[in-house]
Amino acid sequence: MSRHRFHHLVVEARSALPADPLAPLLAPLPSAPLEAPVDLSLETRAAGASELAPRLGGEPALIRAGLVARVGGGALEICGPGFRFTVDALPVPRVQGLVDPAALATPAGLAALAEGPALLALATALRARGLFHLHAAGLVLAGERTVLVPSPVGAGRSTLAVALAAAGAQFLGDDDLFVARRDGQVGLLALPRPFRLSERAARAAGVEASLEAGPAGA
Repeated sequence: MSRHRFHHLVVEARSALPADPLAPLLAPLPSAPLEAPVDLSLETRAAGASELAPRLGGEPALIRAGLVARVGGGALEICGPGFRFTVDALPVPRVQGLVDPAALATPAGLAALAEGPALLALATALRARGLFHLHAAGLVLAGERTVLVPSPVGAGRSTLAVALAAAGAQFLGDDDLFVARRDGQVGLLALPRPFRLSERAARAAGVEASLEAGPAGA
């Protein structure tokens, strides 16, 4: 069991998996005291095929890359090959992830779960705490001007964000931002995550020469 601080919220995570797909999302977050009140609960464990079958009926609310989400009875259910994540909003927002360990056998499998259903489940649970997910980049220019760059995948969002950061802008996030109202004002909160930049995008952003070489084969 671990507790993390996501800005003003305390997130508690429990996992009985050899590799937790929620762990890559939580790893960059600072730890929170174990006695701190919990605002969001995350649980993951291994499950067989019979437990991974969808429990909610009706038309899907979302279908994307093998992921099917349905809403019913105050819950969101996210199903796909080798996983089922359920999000309940009350009394404390909770994510329960059931995963076939075979889906975690490779780094690619773990990354696919982290960047797909696990992230969607986390973002949905955060809505119950007044945080709303945006697929966008955020930066602060000189004069404290905030720039929000929403875009679909492949539109050049990361390239633009890196170019602005290289030109002196303060980098908030490239991929996953949350809009929240605090103290009467609307603000942007970033979920810290590393992101990949292709050689072509690095050249377009003008930062290729300043990048450090990674390990061989990385």
